[in-house]
Amino acid sequence: SEALSVAAFYGRLEMVQLLIRKGADINALDEEYLYGSVLQAASASYNDNPSVVRLLIDSGVDVNLQGGRYGNALQAASATGNDNIVELLIQNGAQVNAQGGHYGNALHAASTYGFYNIAELLIKNGADPNSIGGEYGNALHAASFWGHHKIIQLFIANGVDLNTPGGKYGSALHAASYLNRKNVVDLLIGNGADVNARSGKHGTPVQAALIGGHGDIVKLL
Repeated sequence: SEALSVAAFYGRLEMVQLLIRKGADINALDEEYLYGSVLQAASASYNDNPSVVRLLIDSGVDVNLQGGRYGNALQAASATGNDNIVELLIQNGAQVNAQGGHYGNALHAASTYGFYNIAELLIKNGADPNSIGGEYGNALHAASFWGHHKIIQLFIANGVDLNTPGGKYGSALHAASYLNRKNVVDLLIGNGADVNARSGKHGTPVQAALIGGHGDIVKLL
């Protein structure tokens, strides 16, 4: 129920316990509510307190339940920077490469917001940096779009394909060029990104930089 999800989001452990005792369905889906399920709401809690998540797991919640804006609980925790909850979910069987939701997967969500520790934890537990899906196409595109240099370095160290096409801009280099992310452009080119790749609505990275009005980026390319 929405009451259960709201209590879970705000970390009201005793209220969640009471609602469960009164028969609230912890695996119910509510697509009209932002978080889709009570576990998603608890996982997106703003204070990274895993107590409600632990209670739900102990009560038999499905940790991989799909639905809502975030697709699943792991993606919700990853998008909101809740390191402790991400770790707890993984320890209890959350599928790190599960697809769905606004960001496509948990790694994409963490990369969008620059949560390096979560990105690293997900990769250590088998997350695929080349997985396609979500708003920006993949996790690398998201990190490039937002200029999260350290996360891109993490992906490069773990064998990411720098030239995977897709997403809003066509490739990671297209996104970085259009958004004037000079450090990211340098990093991508230095590690073999194709400066002549034609993909997306802007054609080549040079065209993306020109459309964005970034002469300094054009010189790099």
